[in-house]
Amino acid sequence: MTTQTVTAQLMLNTGESVALSSTFTDGTQSELQTSGVVGTGGGISATSIGTFADGKMITAILQPPSSSGGSDGNGFVSYAYIARRGAIVACLPVGQLGVYSEPVNMAFRLQAGDTIRCLTLYSAAQKRQVALNVVTSVGTNAIFSVTPTGAGNNNLTHILSGQSFGE
Repeated sequence: MTTQTVTAQLMLNTGESVALSSTFTDGTQSELQTSGVVGTGGGISATSIGTFADGKMITAILQPPSSSGGSDGNGFVSYAYIARRGAIVACLPVGQLGVYSEPVNMAFRLQAGDTIRCLTLYSAAQKRQVALNVVTSVGTNAIFSVTPTGAGNNNLTHILSGQSFGE
């Protein structure tokens, strides 16, 4: 299995800029934690975003979760979200190595225990994977994914429950 580093940067309502960085094993969903350096020159050990910023609000995503691309630059982040008590509470945009975008405004109040979860992929077969982020009319966030196989039909399934899209 290959590994790659995923980084992101968030802005909090307190004016703090929070750098996130973790090493991921491809094909395994993992947690993106604060990096060793947070804000301007402050150092802390890696921790969950909810533990670090309990009660604070994410006001902008300055850099969406993006992959280092692995040893040859072919890896990528398939999806990212904020988890609370085992559920998806906010889908996050993902970035591509070397592609920069404007900050994304967001208004999300963090609670202790909140984590940012990401899935990195690498192989040629995994590059065909599709991830669809949705928000229902009542505000429920969900992510559905599928890796197409063969010439037949393929169904998107929820990344946590395994239910098909539309069930």
